[in-house]
Amino acid sequence: MSSRLSTVAADLPARLEAQPAETLRKVAVAVALLAVERTQLADSRLEGALQSLTNTTAVPPELRSAVQQATDELDEIAWEAQDKADEGLLDQQDYQQAFRRARAAACVGFALEPDALHAALESVYEAQAATGDLSVVREVVEHALSGQ
Repeated sequence: MSSRLSTVAADLPARLEAQPAETLRKVAVAVALLAVERTQLADSRLEGALQSLTNTTAVPPELRSAVQQATDELDEIAWEAQDKADEGLLDQQDYQQAFRRARAAACVGFALEPDALHAALESVYEAQAATGDLSVVREVVEHALSGQ
């Protein structure tokens, strides 16, 4: 399976493809939690989805819709921040924070995907974009793969 993750970590897709669905779900949830925590993203819709994912793999459709809405809103904020930063009206650091939060929300959204492999691959990709730290994302992935 081709994924965006291979563009930043060529070894991880093959490693994830060899895992059972239950383990892939753990990976997706773990990196989503990391992304939300590291970006200090507070949104009850995302928190509800993460709590649901932590307790069960079944996520109600309305929760999926709420997460998509949150992601869309945060994407729009990030685009506006980029425009303002490009015009010199906003600090690049503020734009980066908005971008990372949008990526963290996308990470949660991908963790909700029905296909466990797609959920893991895309969540890991978005987590590294949200955190800006591939090494810590790898640590979280390894921890989830080890079953600890």
